[in-house]
Amino acid sequence: MQSAHSGSDIQISGFERDRHWLFVKRIAKSHWNLLGEDGPGCSQVKKWSESDAVTKGYINFRVLEVGGVPKGFAISTLPYPSSSENCYIATVLQLAVSESRQGYGGELLADAEARIREKDLTCPIMLGLAPGNEKALAFFKKYGFMVDTREPSGLQLYKY
Repeated sequence: MQSAHSGSDIQISGFERDRHWLFVKRIAKSHWNLLGEDGPGCSQVKKWSESDAVTKGYINFRVLEVGGVPKGFAISTLPYPSSSENCYIATVLQLAVSESRQGYGGELLADAEARIREKDLTCPIMLGLAPGNEKALAFFKKYGFMVDTREPSGLQLYKY
């Protein structure tokens, strides 16, 4: 896959613990530290990486590499029944890159969306943002996500 932004050869593949864990841990920790948090994202990412849901295919854990060097990762669910929405929804749980403005986040988001749409063409894709993360809000809006105005925090986004 070619990135429109960098012209580099980009490969997106499934998470392999032996190859990718140190990179994923470092990026997850740095992203949470930027938000002034202790790093709960690292423990949650570790749970997802070790989960049966990944091996059974309920959760997509994907890593983007350029020339064999990891540059980002995305974790998303496949469509699942939502009790509050009375339909199936899918969730982008985590998306992080080591270098911004290279097109890596967009490539990972497109990959996650394509995997979700293979299973259900119409379900909404949901995601939540940390308070004050205006950069992420602008990024997801650029890719068609809208703020869920029913959420008092305004930090829930969706895309149909």
